[in-house]
Amino acid sequence: MALLKVKVVFQYDKRDRDKKCLSLFDRFAALQVDAFVGGLIVDSIGLIHTPWIGAVMVAGAVLLTLYLKKIEEQSMVKQNQKVG
Repeated sequence: MALLKVKVVFQYDKRDRDKKCLSLFDRFAALQVDAFVGGLIVDSIGLIHTPWIGAVMVAGAVLLTLYLKKIEEQSMVKQNQKVG
């Protein structure tokens, strides 16, 4: 499995650009993990089980995203309380 690193140039300041590049790299890493896990599933229990296992993985990703959004909103509220 080859490691793919992509650097994208945006018209933001350096900190934002680094965040965007890290986010892109994270997405590629997540795709590689998903492909690896999918290969293990097909190899061990068969192709017939990939749809429902994929649905479970997607549901887990949605729940994790909602949880992280909640944490981010709480930290923004705390940060605004410190400023205000």
